[in-house]
Amino acid sequence: MNPKWSKWSNETKFPFTNLSPGDYRFEVKAKNIYGKESNIASYEFTILPPWYMTIWAYFLFIIVAIGFVWLIVRLNVRRLKKDKERLERIVKERTAEIRMKNAELEQQKEEILAQRDEIEAQRDHVMEQKEQIEVQHNMILEQTKSITDSIHYASRIQEALLPPEEILNEVLPEHFILYKPRDIVSGDFYWASTKNNRTIIVAADCTGHGVPGAFMSMLGISFLNEIINKFERLQANQILNELKESVKKSLRQTGKEHEAKDGMDIALCIIDFEKMEMEFSGAYNSLLLIRDNEMIKYDADRMPVGIYVKDRGSFTNHVIQMKKGDNYYIFQMVTQISLEEQQAQN
Repeated sequence: MNPKWSKWSNETKFPFTNLSPGDYRFEVKAKNIYGKESNIASYEFTILPPWYMTIWAYFLFIIVAIGFVWLIVRLNVRRLKKDKERLERIVKERTAEIRMKNAELEQQKEEILAQRDEIEAQRDHVMEQKEQIEVQHNMILEQTKSITDSIHYASRIQEALLPPEEILNEVLPEHFILYKPRDIVSGDFYWASTKNNRTIIVAADCTGHGVPGAFMSMLGISFLNEIINKFERLQANQILNELKESVKKSLRQTGKEHEAKDGMDIALCIIDFEKMEMEFSGAYNSLLLIRDNEMIKYDADRMPVGIYVKDRGSFTNHVIQMKKGDNYYIFQMVTQISLEEQQAQN
């Protein structure tokens, strides 16, 4: 409490807050208009402590604490007792398991001895078969070599159908191709051509792997050459439409239930460097454009070149206005085109 007198005030009340428990005396005096002070009047009062600060509360807290400690001790004793019983039970179970396994081992020992005698009897028979197997193995090796040589020859034929590096450097001076077939011959292929001052590039993935895929890839390359030579000028999607019809016709695909669904996923671009314009059309394989450190994706149609249950008719034709510094990537392979290098060559 403040032992000093407060300032004179016209208020008839004086607030006190946050008083601690204890005894207090409140003194007050008045002053009239002439400045004469009255006698001091006082009032004594007591602030009782809250219940949790009383002696009975402290006593209750002590009892609760003792009870809590006792409860913890009791629970710990019970836990230790249960752990002991559990360990004893585990020891008994493990002992029984060991005895059972010993009996099983004895039985297995007898079976192994019997099998040993049988194996020794079969060994002579196996030695006889070994000689026959070696003869058959040599025959298989000769047949495998003959088949592998034929596949390697087919691989050389397939590689001969791919665009030579000289042609690619001529139509696209700055590019890269990542072509790593899983098998000796592959269903993946790339193709490039020029017509009417326009460059056409293709990246395709045919149905199947190995020899079946290779046949499809050679069929696709043949059809592309035929389409480009047949028509004077086509849009990118029109080339895919013609290619789809050629595949369906050659494979006799009509859409019947048990009919083969062979075809190819493909990305096709037509580049006009004079107009700085590109056309793109794709069957599952999209086009990625990197421009000003930003990647732009041109989605392909969700249908293959070939028969398809949910055929949407014509493929979509995307027209892209090109800029210097652009990089374009098409898949199943990756082909990079630098417009600056191409413009310098032109």
